[in-house]
Amino acid sequence: TQQQEIGGFIWSICRVKDEDEQNIPISICGNKYDLEEYRQVNEEEGRNLCEEFGWGFYETSAKLRVNIEESFYDLVRRIRVSDDFHAQKRITTDRRRCLIQ
Repeated sequence: TQQQEIGGFIWSICRVKDEDEQNIPISICGNKYDLEEYRQVNEEEGRNLCEEFGWGFYETSAKLRVNIEESFYDLVRRIRVSDDFHAQKRITTDRRRCLIQ
């Protein structure tokens, strides 16, 4: 069923994140926004799920040019924030070391 597929999808993402042990930025894009009659996941359900995990969420349509650039810009922003966080964490960790000669 559709719910089992979504559960498997989420499990796969979480497994990869757990193996890497880093805060990997993730954005989910629901494509073909213009074909509402074929929708399998409603927007609210997708948005709530992504909020729960701290992921970005966009409904996109290449045909209508909806949220294509925005979704990429958001992912780049999330990557930059993540990189800044990891760089700051390394600096903070390095400062805690004490070397006495």
